[in-house]
Amino acid sequence: MNNLPALRSKEELVKFTDAVYQNPRLRQPFIEETAWPLLPSEVVDVLATMLGSRPTIEVAAGTGYLAAHLRALGCTKYKAYDNRSSHYEKASPNYGVILGNALQVNLEPFHAVVMSWPCHKTNFASSIAKKMTSGQILYFQGDWRGCTADNLFFELLGEEFTKLTAETDRLNKHHVQYDFNRDEWYVFKKL
Repeated sequence: MNNLPALRSKEELVKFTDAVYQNPRLRQPFIEETAWPLLPSEVVDVLATMLGSRPTIEVAAGTGYLAAHLRALGCTKYKAYDNRSSHYEKASPNYGVILGNALQVNLEPFHAVVMSWPCHKTNFASSIAKKMTSGQILYFQGDWRGCTADNLFFELLGEEFTKLTAETDRLNKHHVQYDFNRDEWYVFKKL
């Protein structure tokens, strides 16, 4: 496994987004080394507290940057899958990701599913949402009906899930966005 870059604070990531605004070429190396979304240490701490040691699967995990940090914070039953078909080259770092298709994994044993910026050009997100079972929690990070996930996914969230507003607000309290993205965290429970 590659050397895991440290998490940055919300304040550090705000400064980074200002630098990216001035020089957009800074973003791609950051993505390839860490993750597609910005993950402030404060958000990762809150997420770790929410997940605890309950079985969790992250789908579309990219480099596994989030997964590795959550495991280090005590999320010991956290598995991360990515098939490297989208934003990451096969040569990108792997921080403990299982290389494979999460659609082929049985989701029933997991308490929660974490999904960040799934590809909007496929039905991956809606397929995961359909596979989830009653009572499972979805931690979704992305642009609401924007360049993330497919339209059916958002329809399913409205019909088969209930939004957990307090948890959503706790994650978004420390969330950082690039100037050109309007992504947020959303927490839902499958009915």
